[in-house]
Amino acid sequence: MKALPGVESVGTAFPSPNGKALLLPVTMRGDTENADTRVQPLLDASEVTEKAHEGIRIDQVGTGSTAKGLGETLGEDFKKAELISLPLTLLILLVVFGAIIAAGVPVLLAMSCVGAAIGLSTLASHVLPETSAVSNVILLMGMAVGVDYSLFYLKREREERHKGASHLDAIEIAAETSGHTVVVSGTTVIVSMAGLYLAQEATFASLATGSIIVVAVAVLASLTVLPALSPSSAAGSTGRGSRCCGGSRCAPASPGSGPCCCAPRSYGRRSPSWSPSAPCSPSPCRPST
Repeated sequence: MKALPGVESVGTAFPSPNGKALLLPVTMRGDTENADTRVQPLLDASEVTEKAHEGIRIDQVGTGSTAKGLGETLGEDFKKAELISLPLTLLILLVVFGAIIAAGVPVLLAMSCVGAAIGLSTLASHVLPETSAVSNVILLMGMAVGVDYSLFYLKREREERHKGASHLDAIEIAAETSGHTVVVSGTTVIVSMAGLYLAQEATFASLATGSIIVVAVAVLASLTVLPALSPSSAAGSTGRGSRCCGGSRCAPASPGSGPCCCAPRSYGRRSPSWSPSAPCSPSPCRPST
């Protein structure tokens, strides 16, 4: 260890009371914040020594060694999450919406938020502390809030279209109602996660930074990108219904009379109200697309 350029000093060995273990303190050069990037030569030296002496096990513990081992473990978990959670989420949404385009919008939004948040967290690391666990937190939080906020919006849009609103009217109503819910929910999460800064510890501060960034990006994307993507997913996320008279919704006909249409009476913040209009042609209704 003394011959390694990254080692500043090697202390005196301390034997355990039963004589079966030995603690050897080794001090590295440089800052402890990036020790995990410089600890590999020490790990290699410990591995070579362990192989050269059969029956001896050498474990290396410290700021750099622990951070490096944790980073490698979390990196493997990150890859597993990508291979398992993403296809599973897409499969569940495919069952719910019944169309690949509509199911892909929430996943696409969530992954875009994760990618953007990872990039922004790298910039934030120049000012705030960051640990290797931040990428995993961003992935978990990004998938959760990204899909959740998308479902808020798409569900409300489908409800309004089912009531008879046009596609653009449904988007506007969903933006006013579900959009407000997304903003309140995201603000609540951001404020609650900011409490981790009070611990004044690098790990908690890193978790807070990653969570706040990804939630803020998800809220912004839900208010801007998601409404723009809604026309693309309209065909896959809209249930079948009946429309007539230039797109207005069909109302049940009274006994003995022909079918009639419903014309929009007024639009408020919540949903449009509908009133019967004059009778349509003998076969006015057609399945909506």
